[in-house]
Amino acid sequence: GSTLSSACGSVCDSFEPCLTYNVSESTSCNSCKADADGVCNYVCYNIYRKDPTDRSRFVFFLTFGDYQSEEELAARAKDSTYDASVEGLPDNTSTYAWASNNIVTRIDPLDLPLATILAGGSNVDYSIKAKVASVDLAPDLLTSQTQVTQVLLMSMNLKAQVTAVRDLLPYTVTYVNLANTLLHTFPTDLLSLPSLTWLYVTVVVEPKHPSQSKTWLTLLFFWSMRRYLNLNYITSVNSSVGSTTITQL
Repeated sequence: GSTLSSACGSVCDSFEPCLTYNVSESTSCNSCKADADGVCNYVCYNIYRKDPTDRSRFVFFLTFGDYQSEEELAARAKDSTYDASVEGLPDNTSTYAWASNNIVTRIDPLDLPLATILAGGSNVDYSIKAKVASVDLAPDLLTSQTQVTQVLLMSMNLKAQVTAVRDLLPYTVTYVNLANTLLHTFPTDLLSLPSLTWLYVTVVVEPKHPSQSKTWLTLLFFWSMRRYLNLNYITSVNSSVGSTTITQL
């Protein structure tokens, strides 16, 4: 697979991430730009597709490829309409930059504006539980980007990376959204981020009695995000978990 990064040999514009290829591997790439030495070709991604544009946020989609999580396989086995639901998701790739998850398997440090959205699929408004992209995130993905205050990492498999998420974020981040990221445990490390005031994850609270229904505990950024309820697999949170900076429940 290839790596998405901002190390683009000075051939891409500000806030344009790129994929890098050896020249010999990209002779058929019509959109490639060669570096000064002619060794590497870069595919630059314009994150501002339409005017008027909101240049205060970075949006990049990893459209779904061949990867299927074990949770997705289980969900499909239980629901005959699962694939139709996935196919019915909105497609915003004409508005924002995107690359197939079959190509991009890692994201290295990026130069970003105030808000950052990295999402599997082709939109940020709707998700199908367990349908995610698979990508490795660099441990210093956003660490130096102190101008970034909002981060959305959505519809990607963070199950094995959740303990590293805190350290790849800037200390200035105030809002984090981890919707549909296959989390099975509450990411308590994030609560130590000094500026964090909004954390969006979903906790499914199993009923203690058959007469009771499931409830959901969700920290919300704005009300319309209620549509994301039940997009992770967290079933309990230790009673000692708490934060003096989180302001909305």
